[in-house]
Amino acid sequence: MSYMLIGSTGTVVFEKTATVTDESPTMSSQVTSSPIEGGGKITDHAVLDPIKFTITGVVASPAEYAALEAM
Repeated sequence: MSYMLIGSTGTVVFEKTATVTDESPTMSSQVTSSPIEGGGKITDHAVLDPIKFTITGVVASPAEYAALEAM
């Protein structure tokens, strides 16, 4: 499996077996709440946020480094 970042300035590919040294996904959501009589709150809806990934790795190609820096 690999990660590919594609932008208007180019493409950077991170190979999981060679260049990615760490990855950590972060998942979150937004929960709505509405006040009711007596001061309590009702939670009736949740919206999932996009999953965010933090990827730590090594970029060996000068062209890929330049594309990544421009992104």
